[in-house]
Amino acid sequence: MRADATHRFTFDVTGGGSFECIGRTRSEAEQVARHAGAPVRLRAQTPLGPREGDAEARRMLRGSRLGNPVWKHDLHELVQVLDHVRMCGGAASVVPVAALLPEDIAARGIQPCSVHEHEPWPDGRVPVDAPAGITVCIEEDGGWKLHLMHSAPLPPRFAQLEWERCEHGNPAVSMVPGCSVWTVAEEVMMALLLSVGMRPGELSAKPMLPSGFVG
Repeated sequence: MRADATHRFTFDVTGGGSFECIGRTRSEAEQVARHAGAPVRLRAQTPLGPREGDAEARRMLRGSRLGNPVWKHDLHELVQVLDHVRMCGGAASVVPVAALLPEDIAARGIQPCSVHEHEPWPDGRVPVDAPAGITVCIEEDGGWKLHLMHSAPLPPRFAQLEWERCEHGNPAVSMVPGCSVWTVAEEVMMALLLSVGMRPGELSAKPMLPSGFVG
């Protein structure tokens, strides 16, 4: 995991519009733009201030409820995957998993997790299909787009987040261009915590190709 951007880059997009992202070098930023499908020309490269970027977003997150050490593993797993998406394109799939012993899975007639591959947990439990999931991708302007898929009605507390229904009927939210992966990670984790009560140790994230999700 890197997630240590030092500069903000603004590009003019061929055909109109602009693309903005944060990164360490111009070549990194051009790679991010290329994977977002934006043919670009650099307009500006600005050092991030002390209150901007990955370092500040990480510091702010440590002061939130997710800064509790019990969330450390989940948070770092998610940031690592989001940083991969930022650099290599595609999207991230994030799900909260419940884990049961194999005999309990068989007795309840449910299925092991079909989204991500998992080794059995140390105590022998195996993750099962999640009640919700979030896809995360970078948009053409450098912003982040999050979509929530869920199999049960959302509890009233989810309304604390400013998500709106997208064209497919699922809750979605856009985050500003150049947003830190730590800020995105906080939004993802809060959405899963408020929608299905995700607990520490239940988050599973993986990169996926754009064709593998519904926007």
